[in-house]
Amino acid sequence: LVVMPRPQATASLGSYYASLDEKHVPYVVTLDTLFALTRACLGAALDEVERTIVSPTLSRVLKALLTKLSAERRSARVDLGAGYDIARSVVAVALALVQPDLDVPSDLKATITPELLSIRAHTGTSRSQVLGRATDYSMFDPQQGLVENDPRLGSFRAVRWLSQAALVLTSAQAGLQTIDVAQMRDET
Repeated sequence: LVVMPRPQATASLGSYYASLDEKHVPYVVTLDTLFALTRACLGAALDEVERTIVSPTLSRVLKALLTKLSAERRSARVDLGAGYDIARSVVAVALALVQPDLDVPSDLKATITPELLSIRAHTGTSRSQVLGRATDYSMFDPQQGLVENDPRLGSFRAVRWLSQAALVLTSAQAGLQTIDVAQMRDET
């Protein structure tokens, strides 16, 4: 980075560049250009990390988690069943977004299918079958240049889903004076 003092005051930045052109200064790289270049390089690096590390790892982690939760659900006490079903549903939705050809466990299909349809259609605010409360599905609209056939879209939606699938642990979090104790226990 080279800082050059201006010998005379100019009316605008444009006139300063014009004076440099008149003096045949070969190259001028401004800070805004360096900022834009840095931002583009950082974006490219983050894209590479997402394609090569995050997406493949996300799929493996979600698959292992769904397998483990399903195995634990089979041997869990009856009073913990609803909690396991919620956890399995949250993970199954994320995994189905990353792997559209996923064979969803049959006991979750009735809950997962409408959730996936709402996410893919980004329908706006409606009640989530999985979370049991209003969810804004418009946040799953492809953004940042993603199109429907972009391979990164599944990871985008899965991470978005997981960030919104926070479970209700207190009445204050739910915006309620009281909360159903059984629901809070299941989500905990």
